[in-house]
Amino acid sequence: MISRRAFLISLVVISFLIPVYLGNFKLNSSIEHVPYENALGTNEISKDDYSAILSNEEYGLGNVTIDDLHFESYRAGFINHSVDYPLIDADIASFALFYVIESIEFVETISPATIDNLNNINKNIIAIKLNESLHVYVNNTIAGYLVYFSYFFQAKLQNFYIDNGTSIKKLTEDSDYFINNRGYLVFNYEDYFQQGPIFNFTMHLIWDYDVELGDWTLDQREETPLIMSETEQEFTSKFTYQFFLVGFSASPDLVLPGEAIYHIVAALTITPLEKELLTYQDLIINLFDVNINNYVNADNSLSIEISDQFKLNRSFISLNFTCSFGLKFEKPVEKSWAIDRLVGERNLRERIYIISMTNGPRYIFLKNVALYDTGIFVDQVVDAYSLFNRDVEFFDANASVPRQLGLKMNMPYLIFGETCPFSIQYRATQTLDIIITDTIKMPLVGANIEILHFGVKYGTYVSNESVQPINPGTTDENGQIRLYDVPRGNYTVRVIWQGKVVTEATVTTDKEVNYVFTSIPHFPLWILIFGMISGILLVAGALFYLKYNKLR
Repeated sequence: MISRRAFLISLVVISFLIPVYLGNFKLNSSIEHVPYENALGTNEISKDDYSAILSNEEYGLGNVTIDDLHFESYRAGFINHSVDYPLIDADIASFALFYVIESIEFVETISPATIDNLNNINKNIIAIKLNESLHVYVNNTIAGYLVYFSYFFQAKLQNFYIDNGTSIKKLTEDSDYFINNRGYLVFNYEDYFQQGPIFNFTMHLIWDYDVELGDWTLDQREETPLIMSETEQEFTSKFTYQFFLVGFSASPDLVLPGEAIYHIVAALTITPLEKELLTYQDLIINLFDVNINNYVNADNSLSIEISDQFKLNRSFISLNFTCSFGLKFEKPVEKSWAIDRLVGERNLRERIYIISMTNGPRYIFLKNVALYDTGIFVDQVVDAYSLFNRDVEFFDANASVPRQLGLKMNMPYLIFGETCPFSIQYRATQTLDIIITDTIKMPLVGANIEILHFGVKYGTYVSNESVQPINPGTTDENGQIRLYDVPRGNYTVRVIWQGKVVTEATVTTDKEVNYVFTSIPHFPLWILIFGMISGILLVAGALFYLKYNKLR
């Protein structure tokens, strides 16, 4: 049985120990973090995880077909005058051999010009078929044959027909005629016809001829970058599609081109790839802005007619259109846009931006899209690179937008279906200094602290899926915690007292010191309260003792 004296002494001791225990919260705090050298992360971003669709900045331009040609005049080709055939000169000089062009007609397009960047088709030539009708007069010639080549440079003879006035017959190469080693047609008309010294005939020559598309390009037209300001965003971009037609005459040596051709008018069909996704704005032909609605077909291809006077070497087409694209950051930590990790030393960090194109044309890539990151300054950048070795340009944000702090980046180009991660490696040089106070703004000692960056615990690896946090520890005798080598920006400080979150506040590296006020009572008040309780217990014990002593 405990004696009354022992009970009274116990009350006094307990009343003394309670306020002493409650007041004894002074703990050592961690004011500087030591990051792990092998931080968690995506490890090395690998091409095994992401595949490039494009290897170069090349657009798919679709097809251009010639539908018809109008010849404002006909130009004859060349009778060979070389030393190999000396008698022909004498026949021509004496008018024993005379020829005239009756017509040149467009037959068909053999193959259109096609540029398909996904299937590695890069052909800026329209291969066409022409029918040249050449009437020949023979009057006692010496040579008995002619050697001829078309007016069109690098034309290739495909078929040869003879019209003797009563019938048309297709001739056979090597038995009725042959092509010599320089490319000329050699036809021995005396052997073929075996008739009197004076006669005439018509040659129908079917030539293959290539018309080139010059300056056939597609260009994105934005003068200033498109700005990505959301984790997922739609863009409408402007493009200009243009070309002209190039054709040359032949020269007698057939090796070098002769003069540019100006007397041929072309009718065309222009068929961009995925034309149904394009919204046409305007069309310029020969420097004249025409009504584009008069040129668009039901399938969204465009037709240029002979009446538009689109000439070889003299005319130019410029088509303006828009199309839409969708871009998305994969796994971003809110509006940091990225995953952030420590990669070396104490402050060498890297932000990995995983950008994807979620919708858009499959053959038109999008570039000139900019991103602002307020957490990095331009002088902190160590390197910038992308997985597919595409350009990542960066600038001081303030240089383009006054009072916009941070970094402006021009992201790598993308095409629909691609994900192209890119990184900015930088040195984090900022300090985050925080002082926690109680109700009367006195330092709160021994409070546990958590630091969040864009809603995720800040650390050597910061992502939505996994985090390697840095533990700031507890506040010191000044109510202070300090983190060194952090990225610039706003953070959330979470104050935990006696196992409970008592407040959350926004702090920033832009302030020299951040003060966070809590509703935790000031410590001397606790001493007063428990001191009063102790006093009451002591008085009650004394009264109890005196009363008990009298009763004895």
